[in-house]
Amino acid sequence: MADVTVNLRQHEIDALANDPDTIRMLMERAAPIVREAQAHAPRLTGAGGDSIRADKDRDAEGTTVHITWEREFYYMYFHERGTRLLPARPFLVPTLEGLR
Repeated sequence: MADVTVNLRQHEIDALANDPDTIRMLMERAAPIVREAQAHAPRLTGAGGDSIRADKDRDAEGTTVHITWEREFYYMYFHERGTRLLPARPFLVPTLEGLR
């Protein structure tokens, strides 16, 4: 049986993680998730759902894409997760699972 050796080229992995084409692809993959989450978000005025967006965050380890809502609509978290007085009405996690 042959031995297998794996050599990671971390500098190349890091370069790929920060490559503009990689970041653009991640943002493109996030777009349908954002649209579906906006469509399924609880609506009274619609402002909270409309604020859902994809943000990219760069740090020393590379770029991460977060799907979130504007800070002023913090209450969207309560709808997603529920509280002791408000039953959960998840819209973001089911969207992610449905589009997997």
